[in-house]
Amino acid sequence: MSPRARFASHALFALSIACAACGDDGASSGSGGSSSSSGTGASSPSGAGGGVDQGSPHTPATGCRPGFVECGGICADQSNDGSHCGGCGNACFDQGAELGCVGGECGPSDCNYGAICGDDCVTTRSSNADHCGSCFDQCASDALCAGGSCVDGGGDGSSCASPLFWNVDDDESVGFRFTPALTSQHVYSCGPLGALPTRWFRFTANDTETGVEVRADGADDFIIEGFDAATCAPAASIGCNDDDSGTNPQLTLVTTPGATYFVAVGLKGSWSGRSATFRADH
Repeated sequence: MSPRARFASHALFALSIACAACGDDGASSGSGGSSSSSGTGASSPSGAGGGVDQGSPHTPATGCRPGFVECGGICADQSNDGSHCGGCGNACFDQGAELGCVGGECGPSDCNYGAICGDDCVTTRSSNADHCGSCFDQCASDALCAGGSCVDGGGDGSSCASPLFWNVDDDESVGFRFTPALTSQHVYSCGPLGALPTRWFRFTANDTETGVEVRADGADDFIIEGFDAATCAPAASIGCNDDDSGTNPQLTLVTTPGATYFVAVGLKGSWSGRSATFRADH
């Protein structure tokens, strides 16, 4: 299937940003740098030096909360988990498209293909930074939720020089948190004329086109811009989308296999405090 077709058929979400200093997305640079690059339109991150949220782990390794049991490497509430309903591995969606887990039994439910995590029906625990794998397993603000586990983000995402990244071949979508202390100001080539708080990602392309998308779990209005150089300067911009008709912008970038690309994700308005998902098509 072509990248454009996959991009249209999936809720595209997640961008693994590849650092120019590392040739392998699987290798963590650990740079965590927060200084701005001249001419990039980005300043140093607001709140630098403090305010990084370490998250709140909830995994079998840290101990499952009361009411949860270990099932398949996660903490599951068998009374409302559609993948472990009434017992580990009893998946309601295998028994009917409209079924969810209610009181430990599969039946008609407004929460299909997911689990009730507090007040939320979460259907994407593989890429939700607030409920990563297990309900209430919240990743740190400089980490990503990939494949249902909180993983090191490589950089801290505060600038083009310290982007978040992961191996997009393993997971197209990752969850992240738009923590204000880990943002820098960037002026986008589309949308509002003023600078916006921005988190930064990088990825290594493996095709001639790469679709990228950001999708909000809360009432957040995002904007994205792609770059083909580590300066993230205006001259390096290869696409920008404000998505005026909605809150989930997407781009199809012309890319070169093996080359490194950067993506800025800006927020218009205040952060809801909820996870968002970044997807890079491969």
